[in-house]
Amino acid sequence: MAAPVLLFLLRCAQGFSTGGEYTGASAFIVEYAPEGRRARFAAAVPVTVGLASVAGSGAGFLITSTVTAEALQSWGWRIPFLLAAPLGAIGLYLRSKVEDTPVFRSLEQHDEVEPAPLREAVRRCGRQIATLFGYSITNAVGYYLVSSYMIAYMSEELGYSKSQAQLTNVVSMLAYSVACVFAAVASDRFGRRPMLIAACAGFVLLPLPAFWLMGSGLGGALVGTSVLAMLVSVIGTSNVPALVEMFPAKVRASGSAIGYTAAYVLFGGTAPFAATGLVEAAGNPIAPAFYMVALAAVSLVVVLTSFKETRGLALDRGVDAPAGGVRA
Repeated sequence: MAAPVLLFLLRCAQGFSTGGEYTGASAFIVEYAPEGRRARFAAAVPVTVGLASVAGSGAGFLITSTVTAEALQSWGWRIPFLLAAPLGAIGLYLRSKVEDTPVFRSLEQHDEVEPAPLREAVRRCGRQIATLFGYSITNAVGYYLVSSYMIAYMSEELGYSKSQAQLTNVVSMLAYSVACVFAAVASDRFGRRPMLIAACAGFVLLPLPAFWLMGSGLGGALVGTSVLAMLVSVIGTSNVPALVEMFPAKVRASGSAIGYTAAYVLFGGTAPFAATGLVEAAGNPIAPAFYMVALAAVSLVVVLTSFKETRGLALDRGVDAPAGGVRA
């Protein structure tokens, strides 16, 4: 029992660490981005996350394809973890050399750094946090189902081999990474709100046919998972700059972290568990699609009623400036 418990605890530590970094990395990149190109620069965040998933699934595909089941159980499963060790060291080195953004340095120079940003974010930006949470639940569930759950779903529910499931994941996450680039360009051109509406509407309409395609054969699985992955890219590439633009500089990191991370903890992290439970309870392999549709409908209503375009908001505005990200 010690091995799975330890693995679970380490995975939790990893999740807390990377989850806390996502919104901070988004703010860092967007605050450095030139005006009118924020989404294109911010796309570096979801693109690199997607490519990391490709690398992880690719490693899993190679191992499951070349190592026997006995060897995989004995020592083969350790290989991806060993490959990750030097990458962690490289990341630590790069992080130690990074300077704060001009926006944050300006706050420091004027002695305007908020001493209690979490409390102030909740007090002054509650509606932005709620709006961000409301549409991020679709982003979270979509990403977790596509990037991780589909591997187990395809092999255990649809009868594909583990190698086929890993291959499908590699292809879908490649599609996600490429689509992020084009979706980011569209976000800078048309704005965050139209792209968020399009993504949420897509998640209302397309999960059912996508899940049906997954059960029709390997070709259909490649198409179905890729369609869902590209929808995630559309909502994700507009969400990254939007979650930065919605909040004033003093409470940006804290406010965006509360809304975004809460959505991922409550809905993203539990998405595979919920999907598995729905399949068992309903006895229907496409039951997770209905879960995605229901959440996307909620997110669509939130965007339509509460989200106001953030593309043109100044990133160095103060807390008392007109609130972005919500309708007056």
